[in-house]
Amino acid sequence: MDDVLYQQKQLTVPKPLILFCTGAVFIFALTKFWIGTKISAYFEAAFLLPFYYIVFKHWWYFKKSKMTWLCIAMIAVPVLQFLVQYYQDPELAMKYQGVDKLFRLTFFLGAAFWLSYNLKLVPWFIAANLVGLLVLFWSQDNLYYVIQQTLKSKRVHWGDINAQFAAMYASIGVIAAISILTFQFKERRTKLNFALASLTAIVITAFLIVIFASQTRAAVGGLALSLVVSLFLFFRTQRVSIQTALFGPRNIVLTIVITGLFFSLVTQPNTSSKINMDWTSLTADHSEVLPDHFGGGRGGIWKFGSSQILEKPLLGWGGEARKDLIIQSANLSDISRKFLLHMHNSWLEFGVSYGVAGFLLLTCLILTLFKKTIRNWQLHRIPNALALFGVSSLVFTCVVNVFESYLFFWQGGYLLTWTAAPVYAYLMYNTRNSNQSTLSVDNLLKINTIEPVVPR
Repeated sequence: MDDVLYQQKQLTVPKPLILFCTGAVFIFALTKFWIGTKISAYFEAAFLLPFYYIVFKHWWYFKKSKMTWLCIAMIAVPVLQFLVQYYQDPELAMKYQGVDKLFRLTFFLGAAFWLSYNLKLVPWFIAANLVGLLVLFWSQDNLYYVIQQTLKSKRVHWGDINAQFAAMYASIGVIAAISILTFQFKERRTKLNFALASLTAIVITAFLIVIFASQTRAAVGGLALSLVVSLFLFFRTQRVSIQTALFGPRNIVLTIVITGLFFSLVTQPNTSSKINMDWTSLTADHSEVLPDHFGGGRGGIWKFGSSQILEKPLLGWGGEARKDLIIQSANLSDISRKFLLHMHNSWLEFGVSYGVAGFLLLTCLILTLFKKTIRNWQLHRIPNALALFGVSSLVFTCVVNVFESYLFFWQGGYLLTWTAAPVYAYLMYNTRNSNQSTLSVDNLLKINTIEPVVPR
């Protein structure tokens, strides 16, 4: 009877609040790239704070979600660790405090909640991020020079944009552009299909230019792997043949992109030379499983980060401790101490900062997103194009964050908002509607009987 009464309750959210916060989501998406964190943080707060108010007001509903408790753990664990660190050494604890780094990875929940009230806006949200990214790249003062250097197969930098950042966002731009095309593709509207395909080809070409110009092997390899995994899951989930999955009318563009990426991975001068250097370092020195100079010094910094986690597995060192730890280390090379001022691996970053708990919480978040996406995809609760976008972007995010620390820095929360919010909007919509529509006729008859309901 308690379950029946629970199912009768409705999640009430004022419509003006939904409209206001959904608008804030889009403004946040459009402004995040080119105005940075200071101003876009206001739009972020515009949809985050009302969301947390709704959570508090309807705790009876949200407490049944495992993601709610994971979100709480991702703020509670760093705060508790900081309190203990402050008790031990107040000055050092204040210097290294940074308790929000795990918590802001869950910001996508707020955006997904408001989008779940109008799922038609989900592809437009993905498109809004694409527009913002295109504006960022095409507004660079050195754009003509960048294109010239790219045609000469040279690695270039995009003005104030880090080359690795540019490659990462451009790779997700490719995934997003493909998903938008397949999301809007209509069987009988051939003129619209041609227009969409043409526009998508132009956008993908623009992003591929960025990827080739940046020559970042983690981004190129991660994008190729993510698209291969998506194709594999697609023909496994939809039970179609490999030939149809690879060469069907909707997937031929995807196949060409994957082939081109693998080809570029081998032919780009900077990328191919670094791959050869890494392979040589792995095979030449058999005394170490992971040589220090692997990945431009990543081997040494990874081993150092692992040792720091083992030294403080419960409390960690604090959210901002990594730079001092690297500079003061006597075991790292001078190059690592001067230039590699972070762990170049998001899992190690959270492990060093928050101990084993930080490492595990990040892993739980990623695995939860994977599990929920694939499960709901198999149950046909998420459109194919959107599920492919969610899976592809998550695979890519995991790959590049093995070699970089994107999730640890400010763009981590935004990165997951762009890639996870569209899928999670459908998950929230399905959960909300299933909770409010599962009353059977028998249960309704029981509720309307004279027998009083006595709370337990």
